[in-house]
Amino acid sequence: SLAEDRHFDRRLARRRKVMTHQLMRAVPRLVARRAFSTSIVRAGGGGLPAWQVDPKTVYEDRPDYPMPNVPYVSELSDTQKALKAKEAGDWKSLSEEELKQLYRIKFHKTLAEIEAPTGEWKTVTGGTCLIIALTLGLYIIQKKFAMPDMPHTCTYEYQEQAVKKQLQMRNNPVEGIASKWDYENNKWK
Repeated sequence: SLAEDRHFDRRLARRRKVMTHQLMRAVPRLVARRAFSTSIVRAGGGGLPAWQVDPKTVYEDRPDYPMPNVPYVSELSDTQKALKAKEAGDWKSLSEEELKQLYRIKFHKTLAEIEAPTGEWKTVTGGTCLIIALTLGLYIIQKKFAMPDMPHTCTYEYQEQAVKKQLQMRNNPVEGIASKWDYENNKWK
């Protein structure tokens, strides 16, 4: 029986060692695969990892850098090509609507549209209030059902009795509570 137990313990230790070794080999592969897959998603799913995407070829509306390196529309339709050809001529012959269309080929939003409020503050405020409400509810539930009653030593009556007991014992008469009590007149100094 003792030999069987030792044999079982050795087999169990060997299995644990093998499983630990396999786990230590698998974790770096899984982490690398996860990092690579998320970088492809961040790049827009075009098959290139994020570290291979050239930031100079990505269109982005930013108020701090209002002139992106690439136009918003990269592949022009036939009407847009005709409009670009007309743009090469005299700009006074272009109508206001055509000028707006040319602007929308180059830029997605105007600076006023970029800086316009998005209403995101409502979501943030609502989420914050929800988290606070859930936390408060959890506190109330714990206070009512999970937490024990306060010990009797926290009541005012007990604390008054403890002070009286210390005064009767003349506890720490030099700097403590007894030094602040006038024993002849039975009142605080």
